[in-house]
Amino acid sequence: MHSSISVSSFFTTPGKLIARGSGPYFYLPKMESHLEARIWNDAFKLAQDELGIQQGTVRATVLIETIPAAFEMDEILYELRAHSAGLNCGRWDYIFSCIKKFRCKPDFLLADRAIIYDDDAFHAFVFVALHQDLSSSETFAMGGMAAQIPVKNNPDANEEAFAKVRGDKEREAGDGHDGNVGGASWNGPARDGSIRST
Repeated sequence: MHSSISVSSFFTTPGKLIARGSGPYFYLPKMESHLEARIWNDAFKLAQDELGIQQGTVRATVLIETIPAAFEMDEILYELRAHSAGLNCGRWDYIFSCIKKFRCKPDFLLADRAIIYDDDAFHAFVFVALHQDLSSSETFAMGGMAAQIPVKNNPDANEEAFAKVRGDKEREAGDGHDGNVGGASWNGPARDGSIRST
């Protein structure tokens, strides 16, 4: 099981978070199987019973960033049940997962990752499948983290990176994502009110 979380978080923060109208929300990366989601669901149920808080208070977003998880999104949602907050589309780790899983297949060749973008068929499969799986549920489809970073002391390069992030977020909105992550430095384009779903 690849997902990791601080166990102490279950026992030190829920009361404070609930009192503020929030709750214990977790992010589960590197998941490869619905069986991992089942373990997390059991852990969440046990923790809530131990703390005496209502079942379903704990919520988790699963990062779909492995090739096995891309084929088990519906099963992952089912296993997490009331504890599912949504699915997040992974990017670079998804590329790594394909390399890891298919590295011993002589007929598998991955294009240079520098030319693999989220608007090509390689990533489109995950985005389309994610939206199909979430269309009948009440969970969110979140966009991925922007790969670009701000460029200090170079306004032209920084504007170019900003434009790529904005284009990425516009594509996600057009694809039907409910929200997205721009990264701490890119919250502006990620939250820009002019980026709307079409």
